[in-house]
Amino acid sequence: MKSTNFCLSTEGADVILATSNDEKYPPENIIDGRSETFWTTTGLFPQEFIISLHKCVMISKLTIQCYLVQTLRIEKSTSKDPVDFEHCIEKERQ
Repeated sequence: MKSTNFCLSTEGADVILATSNDEKYPPENIIDGRSETFWTTTGLFPQEFIISLHKCVMISKLTIQCYLVQTLRIEKSTSKDPVDFEHCIEKERQ
């Protein structure tokens, strides 16, 4: 069975919120599918971003590459608007 990466801009995903922005490393880099590009934060913590998918999908695998992250929390919402988030997982740096 072929898997599709629905979190790519080429599949219709959009970064609809990012708490900080750097011209050289914009939030859109999160969903461009290229490992050599990235988003960097430029402010105080916590930092967050919201990715909107173009349709409701079942996610079976999530891969995140990050550097110097203390806590990673993943939440989801099935609403068309970025509201009513539900906690999925939280990991602390050890």
